[in-house]
Amino acid sequence: MGQPYLYEFLYRGRPEGSTEPPAWHVVLGQQVTLPGAAEAQFVASGALTPAQAEAAGFPLTAVLAGIDAAALAGRDAALAEAAEARRERDAAREEAAAQVAAAAAEVAAARQERDLLATRLKAMAAASVDPQTSETSPSAASGA
Repeated sequence: MGQPYLYEFLYRGRPEGSTEPPAWHVVLGQQVTLPGAAEAQFVASGALTPAQAEAAGFPLTAVLAGIDAAALAGRDAALAEAAEARRERDAAREEAAAQVAAAAAEVAAARQERDLLATRLKAMAAASVDPQTSETSPSAASGA
């Protein structure tokens, strides 16, 4: 049989000026394996008054401390998850920036090579050199 745990907490506030005090109740849950059962089953206590809850080991201070601890643990887990997501995002941005820089460097190198080849081609054309053989054409050699 599992330990009882706080399954539900209900707080009933009252409107301002009400003569009734706020009220609350808890429902305890427990995993119980019944005789002959293969698996444990959930069993709820039903709504317990503050006095009944305290008698069962769940005074209001313990109930609120448990709720607070669970809420803070959830918040801490969400913060850790968000921090990890930010780290992953930042790493992806850095990787993308590195890929963009590498591509830009390749484009710049290709442009330099293109410009160098264009300059050589212009020089060869000006000298009337056949780009296929790198030989001076007969008209350029004769001065015609």
